[in-house]
Amino acid sequence: MPSARELQIIRMLADGMETDAISQALSLSRYTVATYLKRACDKLGARNRANLIAVCERRGLL
Repeated sequence: MPSARELQIIRMLADGMETDAISQALSLSRYTVATYLKRACDKLGARNRANLIAVCERRGLL
């Protein structure tokens, strides 16, 4: 299960925000945002960001 912060970032990504915009909105580095997304992919078995969003939608996380 993704952490609350990982889910927050996935929701922002699903809303169409890019990594730089997410990092600015949350006052995080773009590398930290990428790390959160990578960890969420690993936890959910997603192949990439698009697949991550699809997996979260199927599981009712979004």
